[in-house]
Amino acid sequence: MHPKDRTYVPEETLDPQDWPAMRSLGHRMLDDIFDYWQTLRERPVWQPVPDEVKENLTQPLPLEPQDPSQVYQDFLDNVLPYPMGNIHPAFGVG
Repeated sequence: MHPKDRTYVPEETLDPQDWPAMRSLGHRMLDDIFDYWQTLRERPVWQPVPDEVKENLTQPLPLEPQDPSQVYQDFLDNVLPYPMGNIHPAFGVG
Protein backbone atom coordinates (compact mmCIF):
# COMPACT_ATOMS: atom_id res chain seq x y z
CA MET A 1 0.00 0.00 0.00
CA HIS A 2 1.05 3.52 -0.61
CA PRO A 3 1.87 5.76 2.44
CA LYS A 4 -0.82 8.25 1.33
CA ASP A 5 -3.44 5.50 1.52
CA ARG A 6 -5.29 5.93 4.84
CA THR A 7 -5.12 2.20 5.47
CA TYR A 8 -1.33 2.20 5.21
CA VAL A 9 0.38 0.56 8.16
CA PRO A 10 4.16 0.89 8.28
CA GLU A 11 6.04 -2.38 8.25
CA GLU A 12 7.21 -3.43 11.69
CA THR A 13 10.87 -4.25 11.89
CA LEU A 14 13.49 -5.18 14.42
CA ASP A 15 16.12 -3.36 12.36
CA PRO A 16 17.93 -0.66 14.32
CA GLN A 17 17.30 2.92 13.33
CA ASP A 18 21.05 3.54 13.19
CA TRP A 19 23.06 0.59 11.87
CA PRO A 20 26.50 2.19 12.47
CA ALA A 21 25.59 2.96 16.11
CA MET A 22 24.31 -0.60 16.62
CA ARG A 23 27.47 -2.03 15.06
CA SER A 24 29.56 0.14 17.38
CA LEU A 25 27.55 -0.98 20.41
CA GLY A 26 27.96 -4.62 19.35
CA HIS A 27 31.73 -4.20 19.14
CA ARG A 28 31.73 -2.54 22.55
CA MET A 29 29.73 -5.44 23.98
CA LEU A 30 32.24 -7.98 22.65
CA ASP A 31 35.18 -5.96 23.96
CA ASP A 32 33.50 -5.62 27.37
CA ILE A 33 32.74 -9.33 27.74
CA PHE A 34 36.27 -10.32 26.68
CA ASP A 35 37.65 -7.83 29.23
CA TYR A 36 35.28 -9.28 31.84
CA TRP A 37 36.46 -12.85 31.16
CA GLN A 38 40.11 -11.79 31.07
CA THR A 39 39.85 -10.14 34.51
CA LEU A 40 37.55 -12.76 36.05
CA ARG A 41 40.25 -14.06 38.41
CA GLU A 42 40.58 -10.56 39.90
CA ARG A 43 36.90 -10.39 40.84
CA PRO A 44 35.27 -11.88 43.92
CA VAL A 45 33.89 -15.39 43.44
CA TRP A 46 30.51 -14.09 44.62
CA GLN A 47 29.06 -10.83 45.88
CA PRO A 48 25.61 -10.11 47.23
CA VAL A 49 23.14 -8.24 45.07
CA PRO A 50 22.55 -4.80 46.65
CA ASP A 51 18.97 -3.83 47.51
CA GLU A 52 19.07 -1.00 44.94
CA VAL A 53 19.88 -3.49 42.18
CA LYS A 54 17.14 -5.85 43.36
CA GLU A 55 14.71 -2.93 43.22
CA ASN A 56 15.81 -2.09 39.67
CA LEU A 57 15.15 -5.69 38.63
CA THR A 58 11.58 -5.67 39.99
CA GLN A 59 10.45 -2.72 37.87
CA PRO A 60 7.83 -3.45 35.20
CA LEU A 61 9.19 -4.14 31.75
CA PRO A 62 8.92 -1.25 29.31
CA LEU A 63 6.14 -1.36 26.77
CA GLU A 64 7.89 0.89 24.27
CA PRO A 65 11.22 0.48 22.48
CA GLN A 66 14.23 1.46 24.55
CA ASP A 67 17.60 2.92 23.59
CA PRO A 68 19.94 -0.07 23.07
CA SER A 69 22.83 1.76 24.74
CA GLN A 70 20.75 2.32 27.88
CA VAL A 71 19.56 -1.29 27.89
CA TYR A 72 23.17 -2.42 27.70
CA GLN A 73 24.17 -0.04 30.48
CA ASP A 74 21.38 -1.47 32.65
CA PHE A 75 22.81 -4.93 31.97
CA LEU A 76 26.31 -3.76 32.96
CA ASP A 77 25.00 -2.18 36.17
CA ASN A 78 22.39 -4.69 37.29
CA VAL A 79 23.20 -8.10 35.84
CA LEU A 80 26.83 -8.67 34.85
CA PRO A 81 28.37 -7.93 38.27
CA TYR A 82 26.17 -10.54 39.99
CA PRO A 83 26.55 -13.88 38.19
CA MET A 84 24.52 -16.73 39.62
CA GLY A 85 26.61 -19.54 38.16
CA ASN A 86 30.05 -20.98 38.52
CA ILE A 87 31.96 -18.89 36.00
CA HIS A 88 34.78 -17.90 38.38
CA PRO A 89 37.83 -20.20 38.23
CA ALA A 90 37.88 -20.42 42.05
CA PHE A 91 34.21 -21.36 42.38
CA GLY A 92 33.90 -24.45 44.52
CA VAL A 93 37.55 -24.45 45.51
CA GLY A 94 38.19 -24.41 49.16
